[in-house]
Amino acid sequence: MLGVISIVREMEGAEQELSSLKPVLDWHEEPHTPDGLKRLFHTFLTESLAYIAELRKEKAKGDICKIKSYIEANYRENLSLKSIAKKFYMNPVYLGQLFKKTYGVYFNDFLLNIRVQEAKKLLRKTDLRVYEIASYVGFSNADYFATQFEKVEGKTPTEYKNSLLAKN
Repeated sequence: MLGVISIVREMEGAEQELSSLKPVLDWHEEPHTPDGLKRLFHTFLTESLAYIAELRKEKAKGDICKIKSYIEANYRENLSLKSIAKKFYMNPVYLGQLFKKTYGVYFNDFLLNIRVQEAKKLLRKTDLRVYEIASYVGFSNADYFATQFEKVEGKTPTEYKNSLLAKN
């Protein structure tokens, strides 16, 4: 019981939420058969497991928000699902599934979209060369950047920049 209470507290839960805790703690104040004690403890464990699972789910939601913010702040870095999972002490496969389930997009697509959106801003507002923008938004290879940009936007960075200039 103390182990369960300790886990609940570590997960920032409140053991008072467990309605079966008090009867288990006060087991000696009322007469119980061995089977009655077994049922009492079983009820406590069942409720505790459900509560801990709920706390774990809530913690994962908070973690995934922190992870999304981390990606948005560090998209220029060499990020991978594996490196982020390691940083946040998560399994990479689980993180990928959680990211997709929470945001409706795969991690790599999310990261690519952030990088392309930032590249578009730079193409509109600066005179930086494509390879400089590629490096700035987190791509080590300008050709790969151009390919990925085209995949998202339907045109190369140069075509995008030229279409902006043609409008002016």
